[in-house]
Amino acid sequence: MPSSIRKAEKTRSLLDIPARDTQGARPQLPLLKIRGSKPGPLAVFMACQHGRELNGIAALARAFDEIDADKVRGDIVFLPVMNPLAVRMRQQDYPFEDARYRRAVESSWNMNRTWRVEDERRTSYAGRVTEHVWREFVQHADVALDLHGWAGLSWAWSLRKHTGLLLSFGLPWNQLHDKPPAPERGMLETAAVAAGVPIVTAEFMPQNKVSPESVSLASRGALNLLRHTGILPGKPELPPEQYIFNERHVEYIVKSPCEGLLVHDLRAGRFVERGEHVLSIRSLDTMETVFSFKARRRSLVFSIGGIQWGEDMLESDVVAPGQLTAILKVPSRTVKNSPQRHDAV
Repeated sequence: MPSSIRKAEKTRSLLDIPARDTQGARPQLPLLKIRGSKPGPLAVFMACQHGRELNGIAALARAFDEIDADKVRGDIVFLPVMNPLAVRMRQQDYPFEDARYRRAVESSWNMNRTWRVEDERRTSYAGRVTEHVWREFVQHADVALDLHGWAGLSWAWSLRKHTGLLLSFGLPWNQLHDKPPAPERGMLETAAVAAGVPIVTAEFMPQNKVSPESVSLASRGALNLLRHTGILPGKPELPPEQYIFNERHVEYIVKSPCEGLLVHDLRAGRFVERGEHVLSIRSLDTMETVFSFKARRRSLVFSIGGIQWGEDMLESDVVAPGQLTAILKVPSRTVKNSPQRHDAV
């Protein structure tokens, strides 16, 4: 049998994290692997470093189910639940998430702040997980994907030199960075870039629930990256238009100057024209409008609503002074994709 022919297979298993000091836990991460019929690149795709960000789990599971191993050139590793304990506890981090919103707690258990660090974060539960996953998979990858989730519009980002890879992921909204975050922040994208691994990071709305639309977009994005890198045959499936935001793009962050009831009729993903009404805040005493915001120029509604954070801070449109109510962004460039040209940059 020629050496270029391999037995194609798909496997499901659990990845044991062998460290004994993972804050009282011995985590096992779901591990989905696809070995192609021919040698080629290695793709490492992960999701759910944070336990409230669930869309990526379903998206990678769907992508794994849809892939025919016989058509794969190379190897694909899916780690759809990077933080299984946090998921089961319904919180962002293990052992607790309080440090995100209570300043009295100084420790940070954010898994995406522990990649390739040399301080005390390395010996935490999260640090032991990322250290093992880095050593076993990520440092050997030819392409990586990191799926997250938040309350605003679904979007993706990467380095400017990886513009083609980012656009091939196929989301309408894309941000280009000139350089990755500082190494001391301990983020996966920084570690990957330092090791020469091209990476796309994406956020899908919302948190705490699975959105069919987000799952579909994220799953399609994963398959698109595999097509772009030649691991799967075919070309990426792209939307008619994609919007690029440079690192220093125009952005309007709207915060409430007062207490009141936030009122609006917009959804994230819509463009508003200059002078168009975006939101109002009404007094809870007199019902009068005490604050109103209109678009200063044509811009994208990137996020809108009374956003608070934490397990005991329920989403509400009753807002307090200084609270974020909306984010509007102005695209730096628009890419138009025709049905005949799926790889436009």
